[in-house]
Amino acid sequence: MSKTRMTLACSLGLLLPASGQTADFDHIPPAVWQMKEQPEKGITGAVVLEDALSLESNGMQRLYRVRILSDSGRAAAQLPPFREEVADFKGRTVYPDGRWIGFGRSDLTATDEDEQEGDAQPLGDLVPPGVTDDCVVEMRWRVRGTRRRPLPRSYGNLHQWVFGHPYLTLLTSVRISGDFPWSYSFDGPPGLKVEAARRSWTVRDLPPMEDPPFSLKTLRPAPRLTVFVRSEELQAAAREGDAAFWSAAGRLLAEERRNVKKGTRFQALASEILVDTPSDPLQKAIEIRRRLEERIVNANFLTWEERDQ
Repeated sequence: MSKTRMTLACSLGLLLPASGQTADFDHIPPAVWQMKEQPEKGITGAVVLEDALSLESNGMQRLYRVRILSDSGRAAAQLPPFREEVADFKGRTVYPDGRWIGFGRSDLTATDEDEQEGDAQPLGDLVPPGVTDDCVVEMRWRVRGTRRRPLPRSYGNLHQWVFGHPYLTLLTSVRISGDFPWSYSFDGPPGLKVEAARRSWTVRDLPPMEDPPFSLKTLRPAPRLTVFVRSEELQAAAREGDAAFWSAAGRLLAEERRNVKKGTRFQALASEILVDTPSDPLQKAIEIRRRLEERIVNANFLTWEERDQ
């Protein structure tokens, strides 16, 4: 073990001897440690061992396990910033000699931060401690909800998970408990082999997914889970006609967005985008989209200039 890694482990006080498995994670089989980069097979940097999502009546659980094969694959251990309150977060970084570092949510460090309502909030990816060019990183966590609303309010009444990573993913699994109250659908691109059972889906050996800068993850040709609920208010409004339904939908959406913290960078962009917009709602929406496209490139769509050509 390098001096730097040993210093980090000792400072955390979490460097532990091998024990085969812990109460939170299973034993890592020898085959995992025998994995090597195979560029000719598209295996470079890292291999995602498992990416699992479980939806329950009062929340959800996530499990993410990754084998780092070289320095170029360290980013595979990083997590995007959490949009929700995370509970019961447990993680560990395991080394080939059997020792491991345990860590919690507070031990993750952000690659960038933004000032939100007086507090520094993570903006870039979250980095686990002790990641090297030859290790396994395992993390599991829960997002708590209620039986009335099992998912965070920031998810709104519709949410989608898109699976896949820039690295080969050996096992992707989704499980929905029988008492999860929302409607759901699971689908993927043509030709995707899915092992489907009642309220569960498994995909093996998912190829690496491209991740173009500024692209929308929801538009990738990848397996995805969509969950949604139509509130009683929306159901009542729908019976009154289209105008009533969309007015109620807009009102509910605005109420949900008020609960989302917006950082100083967002506020600055919003002020610039919204200045001197047309009073007509349709023309205002068109102008806002035009201004956004001038500043933010989405690799999945042609820009207005490209369409004109």
